[in-house]
Amino acid sequence: MLLVAVGLVTGLLMKWAGKDSTAVAGARQLPAPAPVTRPPAPASPFATDDRGFVNSAARCDGSQTASAIGRTAGSLVVICAEPGGSYEYFGVRLSDEASLHTAAQTASPRGFLARNYSVTYAVSPTELLVTAGDRVIKHEPMIEYRELRGQSAGPAPR
Repeated sequence: MLLVAVGLVTGLLMKWAGKDSTAVAGARQLPAPAPVTRPPAPASPFATDDRGFVNSAARCDGSQTASAIGRTAGSLVVICAEPGGSYEYFGVRLSDEASLHTAAQTASPRGFLARNYSVTYAVSPTELLVTAGDRVIKHEPMIEYRELRGQSAGPAPR
């Protein structure tokens, strides 16, 4: 009896699995889903040009041109070249938009130093380092960095 029941169930399963699935007359097919589109990426909130950050105090004046433009999570920095060969530092702290404008100089082939009283601002393709004597006030990795002295550095390495 048990064998008959197992055989019957197996037969029904095989018959059910082997049936063709045919469309029912008059049944409507659902439309294909619309393709997923992504909204365009928003423009950078920190637009730049050859003079620094647009609509910002981190921007070269008059006849100056940007030699380096950098952005960290908390700061915007531009190093400006004067026609006579000297440099100036323009920086903006993003948390309160406080700005600083002071003289700068090259520190290495790809870095700059600026001083404001006893505070030193070291700008490089990898970081903004702010120190007072031996004390580190701020160490911020660069998110973006470009040199405009004949070469472009692109985004900073992480």
